[in-house]
This record gives sequence, C-alpha cells and structure tokens, in this order.
Amino acid sequence: MLTIDHIEVDETVIQEAMRISGKSEVKAAILAALRDYTRPRSQKEVIQFLGTSEGFYTDEELRLDRARDM
Repeated sequence: MLTIDHIEVDETVIQEAMRISGKSEVKAAILAALRDYTRPRSQKEVIQFLGTSEGFYTDEELRLDRARDM
C-alpha cells in the first residue's frame, strides 16, 4: 500500500471525478479514476496477446460459418 501526501489537485478536477464516478468521498473518486485509467491498458495487453493466435476466425470466415448454420 502506498500513502501519498502533499499532492495538490485542482478542486474542479476532483469534483468532476466524484460526479463521473458517483463517489461521494474524494479518496473513493481518486481510486475509481485510477482503476478506470489502468483498465483499458490491461485490456489492450490481453487483446494483443489474443490477436497473436491463429485459431480465430476472420470476419469473412465468421460470416460464412454463420450462414452455413442457418
């Protein structure tokens, strides 16, 4: 766990983070913002990994396979 002291943050930024996150406490809003910030980057890493597999359908192959099933 890391404790951060003496960081100045513009109050309007905090208020906007609280509004968007629906959090009523500053700490909760900041933690939610950090989680939201890091989540897409983690998802990109997974997508890049999955994109290396040769076992996935192309869009055209998926359309053809679905058409055969109908």
